Amino acid sequence: ARGQLAGFRIDDADELHLGAEYQALGTRLPLSIRLGTWFDPDHRLRFEGRDPALRARFRPGEDEIHVAGGLGLVLRRFQIDLAYDHSPSIDTLSLSAVQRF
Repeated sequence: ARGQLAGFRIDDADELHLGAEYQALGTRLPLSIRLGTWFDPDHRLRFEGRDPALRARFRPGEDEIHVAGGLGLVLRRFQIDLAYDHSPSIDTLSLSAVQRF
């Protein structure tokens, strides 16, 4: 891509996230339920020059809406959280744990 740096472009973007959490604190094992959504605008590196190989490799993406949900559970000084994020191009499942001393 030497000499063609002017053909590369990446847009600045803002992501809007909206979520809610319900915590059942009065139970023996406090449980959290989380739901949310977020807007992920296209901000991929793309090539807009004349080179067809670079245009094929660095293509623009699309704006996407993500939907996410999760659960959290506290067991005395141990906490475990599970989350799922769905979008048209990728699904993400994550698990985290915290041990308090």
